[in-house]
Amino acid sequence: MNDDSVISIANVSKIYKLYERPLDRVKEALNPFGKQYHYDFHALKDVSFEVKKGETLGILGRNGSGKSTLLQIIAGVLWPTSGRVTVNGKVSALLELGTGFNPEFTGIQNIYFNGSIMGHSKSDMDRRLDDIISFSEIGDFIKQPMKTYSSGMCIRLAFSCAVNIDPDILIIDEALAVGDIKFQKKCYDKMNAFKDSGKTIIWVTHGGIKDFASRGMVLNNGRQIFVGSAEEADLKYMKLLYPEKNESQEDNETSITPERTIEAESNHKLETQYSIEKEEYCLEIIPNKSNSDKSFGYGGAWINWIKIYGLKEPNIFQRGDTLIFKIAAEWDKERIKKIVNEENLPNNLIVGCGCDNQKGITMFGFNIYEKGYLIDPTKNSEGYITFKICLPNLKSGSYFIYPAIALGTQEHHIQLRWYQNLIHLQCVSDPKYEFGEIKIDYDVNDVDCN
Repeated sequence: MNDDSVISIANVSKIYKLYERPLDRVKEALNPFGKQYHYDFHALKDVSFEVKKGETLGILGRNGSGKSTLLQIIAGVLWPTSGRVTVNGKVSALLELGTGFNPEFTGIQNIYFNGSIMGHSKSDMDRRLDDIISFSEIGDFIKQPMKTYSSGMCIRLAFSCAVNIDPDILIIDEALAVGDIKFQKKCYDKMNAFKDSGKTIIWVTHGGIKDFASRGMVLNNGRQIFVGSAEEADLKYMKLLYPEKNESQEDNETSITPERTIEAESNHKLETQYSIEKEEYCLEIIPNKSNSDKSFGYGGAWINWIKIYGLKEPNIFQRGDTLIFKIAAEWDKERIKKIVNEENLPNNLIVGCGCDNQKGITMFGFNIYEKGYLIDPTKNSEGYITFKICLPNLKSGSYFIYPAIALGTQEHHIQLRWYQNLIHLQCVSDPKYEFGEIKIDYDVNDVDCN
């Protein structure tokens, strides 16, 4: 274990014995010949990683991948079947809803009960009681039995107990999804304060860790398949959700020149229109095998090229600029029909883009569905889409555009092809007018100093 590591997990496995019938457990225990009636379920298989002081590790994985088991082992609630776990520091864990609470106890009684489980004395909890009650915001219910609480009230009290005992390591297992939006914001503010103070956080969720975590890990069927940057972890997890499905056509994907169709004539006019202004540039991106590792999806659709008009330099824009995005998309009609039937989705293709800043925070997105346009993939096998985007007043810095093709509707869809961070653009603005990520337009109607 390195000197700067607070958690070290070395070759940890957790095996449960499962029985088809309750009686089989008794038969195995009493069998004089040691006959087995169980089968082994590997919740975790040879997991190894380290977490350094001050890091925020986001853990991703589908249901049943072993995320909660791993957190319980780190928190000391479970023992591993094999392997070594080393934790240096005071741990506070927010695991499954209700863990560490007795439903017959009042909220106040449960604060002390939970504190004793975590190794805190009564006098220690006496000093923290007011802060815990104040943060939870459950009012007079703090004096009522927890069996009368809603799930949101339970999580308020649980999170308040977890963060107000000044832990070195905070462990959170998907619990924040239960609280209301206002309380979730309060929790994230508290967690950000923990990060800023150098605390270590381990956080399990179902995607989107790049906005908060410094590193990420992906589990699948109990195995650790990735540990690294939060952005790459998000991408690996999305590829688990939308695996490739034997697309020989896309394996031999080649760039397609726009001149091969009638649509290219209008595309050429667009290029000519924007080449008149010598200060504006056209950026052309052609996805191919070199960046295929940054894409995921069910397959069956892909982007041949993207052209962006109106840039000041090949990849420079100023906040508030108007850009033109021209996208050439292509798809396999037969594969799309098969996916529609298998996934029970509407027969609609949606083409659009999203934009993240350099911190991984999504700033905006746009697609044809929001504007009432639909593509019927059974009529043709290719299409051209043009977006005219009036950019918001963004802060100076790097921005990453990720185009995507989905199947279905805005509310219910699957990703056929998502090109993660395919396009890198740079915003240049006068920094003295910048405050926050986006600058708003406003007027001052009156200033009265008398």
